[in-house]
Amino acid sequence: EADPPLGHSVAITRQTLGSMYYVEMVTGAAPPEDKVTWWYDRDTPLCLRPVASATVPSSHTSGIGKLYDGGRQGGVWEIAAENLCKVSSWVEGRQLESKTIAFVKERVPDLPITRVIYEWVDVAWNRTFMLMWRADGDRLDRMLPVMSPTQLEQVAADVAKYTAQLVQHTSPRLETVDGVGVQGQWLLGEYHSSATWPSWKPNVHPTYTRESLKVYLQKRYSIQPPDSGSEFCFYNADLHPRNIFVSIAQDKTHRAYVSEIIDWEEGCYWSRYWVHTCPEVNRCFLVEGKHESAWRDALYHQLKLQLNEGDFRDESSWWHWYR
Repeated sequence: EADPPLGHSVAITRQTLGSMYYVEMVTGAAPPEDKVTWWYDRDTPLCLRPVASATVPSSHTSGIGKLYDGGRQGGVWEIAAENLCKVSSWVEGRQLESKTIAFVKERVPDLPITRVIYEWVDVAWNRTFMLMWRADGDRLDRMLPVMSPTQLEQVAADVAKYTAQLVQHTSPRLETVDGVGVQGQWLLGEYHSSATWPSWKPNVHPTYTRESLKVYLQKRYSIQPPDSGSEFCFYNADLHPRNIFVSIAQDKTHRAYVSEIIDWEEGCYWSRYWVHTCPEVNRCFLVEGKHESAWRDALYHQLKLQLNEGDFRDESSWWHWYR
């Protein structure tokens, strides 16, 4: 277990965030001089200030204000009407999500993405904290029961369009935008053995070239893996329906569109075959109930339509290889 536990990352009393900072309402004419950053939550001015103690307040209740529980890997807390704090476990060499988001915003400006206020590494507590705005719209998995097939295809077309733009950015290595290793358990598995590596620690791989990835995968799966090609393309391998927020146009078209895509920790340079194989093998792309594979199927269809021929390959052979 991490010390203190990941569930104790955000204290409700005075909104203490880890060992370094707390959120405070600005009561004077200007924010305090020692502020790290400040912003308006609706009409309320808030600021982030340093704290002197790393002690978890005795009045702390880890469940209050928590919107998502990531177990030993972190979670998301509600800290104001429109502001959230995402906490993730951290080790040296793990990519900061805010830097990936900045990379995407610069290259695909029209992609609606997480709006970050501030992110930092709390080295003493081995975790990152990212202040961000609440996403617009509602989660796709919640909207599926009330969406028509046409509206679902519209959302899938939006995601495929953004994906087609992002895969044009390439690297000679499987890595993050800052050139460090990825986690990617669905393709790569665990790099460190779970017998010796604490479950709260991110299992970060080294970077891989075309040849070193082939050697690693062949050793792991004991069969010949598919060829990654000479370049790896940028792709968010976490485009499941809980990370996509959608809205419906309030006009006669009732068009469904992507209002925000969150969670970019899996936004990395991947093998090209992973763009279409990932939704097929990652069960997170499924939902419970009668719409179980609706999103996976719609996304696959739109990727096939919108990606260039060289960026999309029939997934069947890779699927059988992976299994």
